[in-house]
Amino acid sequence: MPYIVEIPYEDPERFHMPSDLTRWSQRILGSQSRPGIRATEEEMVRIKRASEISNVFKNGSRILSNEEIPEDCVLSIFPDRLKSFAPTWSVADGAIIIHQTVKDVLGRIEPDTHQIVPIEVMFRDGTPAEGNYYFLNVTQTIDSIIDERSTVAIKTDPFPGTRDYMEIRWRNREQHRLTFDPAVTAGHHLWREKRYSKPEIEYAMSDALHDAFEAAGAPFFTSWKAVASDVDL
Repeated sequence: MPYIVEIPYEDPERFHMPSDLTRWSQRILGSQSRPGIRATEEEMVRIKRASEISNVFKNGSRILSNEEIPEDCVLSIFPDRLKSFAPTWSVADGAIIIHQTVKDVLGRIEPDTHQIVPIEVMFRDGTPAEGNYYFLNVTQTIDSIIDERSTVAIKTDPFPGTRDYMEIRWRNREQHRLTFDPAVTAGHHLWREKRYSKPEIEYAMSDALHDAFEAAGAPFFTSWKAVASDVDL
Protein backbone atom coordinates (compact mmCIF):
# COMPACT_ATOMS: atom_id res chain seq x y z
CA MET A 1 0.00 0.00 0.00
CA PRO A 2 1.12 3.59 -0.60
CA TYR A 3 2.30 5.97 2.09
CA ILE A 4 0.15 8.82 3.41
CA VAL A 5 2.02 12.13 3.61
CA GLU A 6 1.29 14.63 6.37
CA ILE A 7 2.59 18.13 7.03
CA PRO A 8 2.82 17.78 10.82
CA TYR A 9 1.66 20.90 12.60
CA GLU A 10 2.96 19.50 15.88
CA ASP A 11 6.54 19.68 14.53
CA PRO A 12 6.91 23.27 13.28
CA GLU A 13 10.62 23.33 14.00
CA ARG A 14 11.28 20.98 11.06
CA PHE A 15 8.60 21.48 8.42
CA HIS A 16 7.05 24.95 8.80
CA MET A 17 9.55 27.63 7.83
CA PRO A 18 8.99 31.16 9.21
CA SER A 19 9.35 33.19 6.05
CA ASP A 20 7.90 35.63 3.55
CA LEU A 21 7.43 35.38 -0.20
CA THR A 22 8.59 38.99 -0.41
CA ARG A 23 8.75 39.73 -4.12
CA TRP A 24 5.71 37.56 -4.87
CA SER A 25 3.65 39.49 -2.30
CA GLN A 26 4.81 42.84 -3.65
CA ARG A 27 4.08 41.84 -7.24
CA ILE A 28 0.70 40.19 -6.66
CA LEU A 29 -0.64 42.38 -3.86
CA GLY A 30 1.14 45.66 -4.56
CA SER A 31 1.00 48.36 -1.89
CA GLN A 32 -1.87 47.84 0.52
CA SER A 33 -3.98 50.26 2.50
CA ARG A 34 -2.98 51.09 6.06
CA PRO A 35 -4.66 49.10 8.88
CA GLY A 36 -8.15 50.40 9.51
CA ILE A 37 -8.46 51.92 6.03
CA ARG A 38 -10.97 50.28 3.74
CA ALA A 39 -9.36 48.56 0.74
CA THR A 40 -9.94 50.05 -2.67
CA GLU A 41 -11.62 48.08 -5.45
CA GLU A 42 -8.23 47.49 -7.12
CA GLU A 43 -6.78 46.24 -3.83
CA MET A 44 -9.71 43.85 -3.38
CA VAL A 45 -9.08 42.41 -6.85
CA ARG A 46 -5.41 41.88 -5.96
CA ILE A 47 -6.29 40.29 -2.62
CA LYS A 48 -8.74 37.91 -4.32
CA ARG A 49 -6.10 36.94 -6.89
CA ALA A 50 -3.48 36.34 -4.20
CA SER A 51 -5.93 34.13 -2.32
CA GLU A 52 -6.69 32.10 -5.47
CA ILE A 53 -3.00 31.55 -6.17
CA SER A 54 -2.38 30.63 -2.55
CA ASN A 55 -5.13 27.99 -2.82
CA VAL A 56 -3.28 26.51 -5.80
CA PHE A 57 -0.13 26.37 -3.66
CA LYS A 58 -2.09 24.32 -1.12
CA ASN A 59 -4.26 22.18 -3.42
CA GLY A 60 -2.34 21.81 -6.68
CA SER A 61 -5.49 22.42 -8.70
CA ARG A 62 -3.63 23.66 -11.80
CA ILE A 63 -0.26 24.53 -13.29
CA LEU A 64 0.87 28.01 -12.27
CA SER A 65 2.12 30.58 -14.76
CA ASN A 66 5.63 31.96 -14.36
CA GLU A 67 4.17 35.24 -13.11
CA GLU A 68 2.28 33.44 -10.34
CA ILE A 69 5.26 31.46 -9.00
CA PRO A 70 7.23 32.97 -6.12
CA GLU A 71 10.82 33.76 -7.03
CA ASP A 72 12.20 34.32 -3.55
CA CYS A 73 11.66 33.14 0.02
CA VAL A 74 13.05 35.30 2.82
CA LEU A 75 13.68 33.30 6.02
CA SER A 76 12.86 34.77 9.44
CA ILE A 77 15.42 32.61 11.27
CA PHE A 78 19.12 32.74 12.05
CA PRO A 79 21.36 30.73 9.69
CA ASP A 80 22.30 28.19 12.38
CA ARG A 81 18.66 27.15 12.78
CA LEU A 82 18.38 26.13 9.13
CA LYS A 83 20.29 22.94 9.95
CA SER A 84 17.39 21.70 12.09
CA PHE A 85 14.85 21.92 9.28
CA ALA A 86 13.97 19.06 6.94
CA PRO A 87 14.68 19.44 3.18
CA THR A 88 10.97 20.00 2.52
CA TRP A 89 9.17 23.02 4.00
CA SER A 90 5.75 24.59 4.06
CA VAL A 91 6.22 28.36 3.84
CA ALA A 92 4.14 31.51 3.56
CA ASP A 93 0.76 31.24 1.83
CA GLY A 94 1.01 27.43 1.70
CA ALA A 95 3.84 27.22 -0.85
CA ILE A 96 6.10 24.15 -0.70
CA ILE A 97 9.87 24.53 -0.98
CA ILE A 98 12.18 21.56 -1.51
CA HIS A 99 15.96 21.18 -1.33
CA GLN A 100 18.06 19.88 -4.21
CA THR A 101 18.17 16.43 -2.62
CA VAL A 102 14.37 16.12 -2.80
CA LYS A 103 14.29 17.42 -6.38
CA ASP A 104 16.93 14.88 -7.41
CA VAL A 105 14.85 12.00 -6.05
CA LEU A 106 11.67 13.22 -7.74
CA GLY A 107 13.54 13.72 -10.99
CA ARG A 108 14.83 10.16 -10.89
CA ILE A 109 11.67 8.37 -9.77
CA GLU A 110 8.98 10.48 -11.47
CA PRO A 111 10.56 12.81 -14.06
CA ASP A 112 8.69 15.51 -15.97
CA THR A 113 5.57 15.17 -13.84
CA HIS A 114 5.57 17.93 -11.23
CA GLN A 115 5.99 21.68 -11.52
CA ILE A 116 9.42 22.34 -10.00
CA VAL A 117 10.91 25.83 -10.37
CA PRO A 118 14.12 27.28 -8.84
CA ILE A 119 13.55 29.74 -6.01
CA GLU A 120 16.00 32.08 -4.31
CA VAL A 121 16.13 31.42 -0.56
CA MET A 122 17.85 34.00 1.65
CA PHE A 123 17.96 35.39 5.16
CA ARG A 124 16.69 38.82 6.23
CA ASP A 125 20.08 40.43 5.72
CA GLY A 126 20.19 39.22 2.11
CA THR A 127 22.63 36.37 2.74
CA PRO A 128 21.71 33.40 0.52
CA ALA A 129 20.87 30.11 2.23
CA GLU A 130 23.32 27.33 1.55
CA GLY A 131 22.20 24.92 -1.18
CA ASN A 132 19.74 25.02 -4.07
CA TYR A 133 16.00 25.23 -3.48
CA TYR A 134 12.87 24.87 -5.60
CA PHE A 135 9.18 25.71 -5.49
CA LEU A 136 7.07 22.55 -5.86
CA ASN A 137 3.53 22.31 -7.21
CA VAL A 138 2.08 18.78 -7.25
CA THR A 139 -0.87 18.79 -9.65
CA GLN A 140 -1.05 15.03 -10.28
CA THR A 141 -4.44 13.93 -8.97
CA ILE A 142 -5.95 10.44 -9.11
CA ASP A 143 -8.95 8.64 -7.61
CA SER A 144 -7.54 5.42 -6.20
CA ILE A 145 -9.12 4.73 -2.80
CA ILE A 146 -11.51 1.75 -2.68
CA ASP A 147 -14.25 3.02 -0.39
CA GLU A 148 -15.76 -0.39 0.38
CA ARG A 149 -12.44 -1.60 1.78
CA SER A 150 -11.54 1.52 3.72
CA THR A 151 -12.68 3.26 6.87
CA VAL A 152 -14.28 6.09 4.95
CA ALA A 153 -17.73 7.62 4.73
CA ILE A 154 -19.82 10.13 2.85
CA LYS A 155 -20.10 13.32 4.86
CA THR A 156 -23.15 15.51 4.30
CA ASP A 157 -22.46 19.20 4.58
CA PRO A 158 -25.33 20.92 6.45
CA PHE A 159 -25.03 24.24 4.62
CA PRO A 160 -27.39 24.93 1.68
CA GLY A 161 -25.87 24.79 -1.77
CA THR A 162 -22.89 22.66 -0.75
CA ARG A 163 -22.10 19.11 -1.82
CA ASP A 164 -21.52 15.89 0.05
CA TYR A 165 -17.87 14.97 0.34
CA MET A 166 -15.80 12.00 1.42
CA GLU A 167 -14.08 11.84 4.76
CA ILE A 168 -11.72 9.36 6.38
CA ARG A 169 -12.77 8.11 9.80
CA TRP A 170 -10.12 6.96 12.22
CA ARG A 171 -9.02 7.67 15.77
CA ASN A 172 -5.50 6.42 15.34
CA ARG A 173 -3.41 4.76 12.69
CA GLU A 174 -3.64 1.31 14.27
CA GLN A 175 -7.41 1.26 13.72
CA HIS A 176 -7.19 2.78 10.28
CA ARG A 177 -7.77 0.93 6.99
CA LEU A 178 -7.22 2.63 3.65
CA THR A 179 -7.13 0.44 0.56
CA PHE A 180 -5.80 1.78 -2.75
CA ASP A 181 -6.57 0.31 -6.15
CA PRO A 182 -3.21 -0.86 -7.58
CA ALA A 183 -4.55 -0.63 -11.13
CA VAL A 184 -5.06 3.12 -10.58
CA THR A 185 -1.89 3.87 -8.61
CA ALA A 186 0.35 1.96 -11.03
CA GLY A 187 2.92 4.29 -12.56
CA HIS A 188 2.20 7.11 -10.07
CA HIS A 189 4.62 8.04 -7.30
CA LEU A 190 3.52 11.33 -5.74
CA TRP A 191 -0.07 12.47 -6.04
CA ARG A 192 -3.14 14.04 -4.47
CA GLU A 193 -6.34 12.08 -4.02
CA LYS A 194 -9.32 13.46 -5.92
CA ARG A 195 -11.98 12.87 -3.28
CA TYR A 196 -9.87 12.81 -0.13
CA SER A 197 -7.98 16.01 0.37
CA LYS A 198 -6.94 18.12 3.34
CA PRO A 199 -6.96 17.70 6.23
CA GLU A 200 -7.09 13.90 5.91
CA ILE A 201 -4.53 13.47 3.11
CA GLU A 202 -2.01 16.05 1.97
CA TYR A 203 -0.33 13.74 -0.54
CA ALA A 204 0.15 10.02 -1.14
CA MET A 205 3.34 8.42 -2.38
CA SER A 206 4.46 5.06 -3.70
CA ASP A 207 6.70 2.63 -1.85
CA ALA A 208 9.42 3.25 -4.42
CA LEU A 209 9.40 7.01 -3.87
CA HIS A 210 9.25 6.66 -0.09
CA ASP A 211 12.20 4.28 -0.10
CA ALA A 212 14.18 6.58 -2.41
CA PHE A 213 13.61 9.56 -0.09
CA GLU A 214 14.71 7.43 2.87
CA ALA A 215 17.85 6.24 1.08
CA ALA A 216 18.75 9.83 0.20
CA GLY A 217 18.14 11.04 3.75
CA ALA A 218 15.65 13.52 2.35
CA PRO A 219 12.21 13.11 3.97
CA PHE A 220 9.22 14.53 2.15
CA PHE A 221 7.44 15.81 5.27
CA THR A 222 6.35 12.83 7.40
CA SER A 223 4.59 9.72 6.14
CA TRP A 224 3.03 6.48 7.33
CA LYS A 225 2.11 3.38 5.40
CA ALA A 226 -1.56 2.77 4.67
CA VAL A 227 -2.96 -0.50 5.98
CA ALA A 228 -5.19 -2.36 3.53
CA SER A 229 -8.29 -4.33 4.42
CA ASP A 230 -8.96 -7.77 2.93
CA VAL A 231 -12.70 -7.53 3.61
CA ASP A 232 -15.44 -4.99 3.08
CA LEU A 233 -15.80 -2.69 6.08
